[in-house]
Amino acid sequence: MRGDYVFRNFIDGIFYTRLLRVQLCYLFSMLLALTTNTTLAQELVPEAKLTERAAIEYALERPAFRQTEEARIGIADSVVLEKSVLPNPVVSVDYDNAAVPAGRARESSVMVSQAFDISGRRALGREAAQNRLQAAQFEVKSLQLKAIIDVRRTFADSLYRQQQLDAHKTWLKRIKSITETVSRLAGGGEASGYDRRRLEREVQIAQTKLNAAEADASRSRGLLSGLIARPISQSDGLDGNLIPDAPPRLETLTSIIERHPDLASLEAQAKAFERDRQAASRLKTPDLTLGIGAKHVQEPGFSDNGLMLSMSVPIPVFNFGQAQEQHAKSQGMMVQAERSLKLSRVQSELTGVWSQTSQLREAALAFQNDSETASKELSHIAEASYRADEGSLLELLDAYRSELEANAIKLDLSLRARLARIELDALTGVTQYE
Repeated sequence: MRGDYVFRNFIDGIFYTRLLRVQLCYLFSMLLALTTNTTLAQELVPEAKLTERAAIEYALERPAFRQTEEARIGIADSVVLEKSVLPNPVVSVDYDNAAVPAGRARESSVMVSQAFDISGRRALGREAAQNRLQAAQFEVKSLQLKAIIDVRRTFADSLYRQQQLDAHKTWLKRIKSITETVSRLAGGGEASGYDRRRLEREVQIAQTKLNAAEADASRSRGLLSGLIARPISQSDGLDGNLIPDAPPRLETLTSIIERHPDLASLEAQAKAFERDRQAASRLKTPDLTLGIGAKHVQEPGFSDNGLMLSMSVPIPVFNFGQAQEQHAKSQGMMVQAERSLKLSRVQSELTGVWSQTSQLREAALAFQNDSETASKELSHIAEASYRADEGSLLELLDAYRSELEANAIKLDLSLRARLARIELDALTGVTQYE
């Protein structure tokens, strides 16, 4: 019996050991397959191209830009804190030691005094500081808007250069392809030497224009890289459409134009100067200073303690805030005038920029829809005619150049429409990023 028990335990041990090995092998295979699939997936999935929104987010996330925003808000907030804190109390100590006929007399006193605002100037000063804090917040939004506009303009130019570069690459590829064909035919006497040399000259021209386009694209990418504080290599692609979306209705933009950060900041500053003027006008009612303390008197044969009370008020005879009031009033008038002039200029420009954006967008879309297919068909017809010996080389090159020129016109219209839309967003203070 004992032998059977030992034998069964031995068999069970072998069985469970083999089962454990099988499970471990299966688990290892699953992990290996998962790792391999993940690696393959990472290799197969291409890197995401840089979009306009991502470029803007990179630009706004720069540490130096964030520090500038926080510093502006922090400075304005510190003024609010300063205006909210009561003035410190004043502790005064007096000691007199004088000779008297019977000996020496000593007097000592300690007093604590505190100034009190009974005119409400401190509350007005705090409101003025809060208005300036709002102005600083709008200034930060204005800085963000300017950064966004700069990135959008540079991104649009980089995207334009990229598509222009792609067009020149396609042109050079076509010229090289037909050059190789003509070279083979010329070697067999089936094509003229003029055609071969003419195509070689065309390749040289196309290569030169491609090199120039690459230089322009590199410069534009460098500017964009500086704005977003990230390197952009030549192989990195930009994702986006040059032709902008349709702008909002003119009535909608007219109704929100006064919410532009620059105009809102000037409005907040004007309110702050008005509070300063009101506070200056109340200098006719000066602060009241009250004090309380104790006094000790000691003379030969006599000693006593007593309570001390004091009250002091400056008399506004010569300076009752007339200069401060005039200064604050003039500053407020200047800021209001600046805001009025800026609003008038923006309102006068709005209609023209909106019309320009709409018309350029429609022109770009119409030209893209009408000319792209026609240019490609013309190139295909010229290629077929040349291969069938029914057309000349000059006709084929003219078709290629016509397609390249049509693409250049399309890109130019698209870029102008994009820049006009960006200018419209800068004018109204509203961006597509928001």
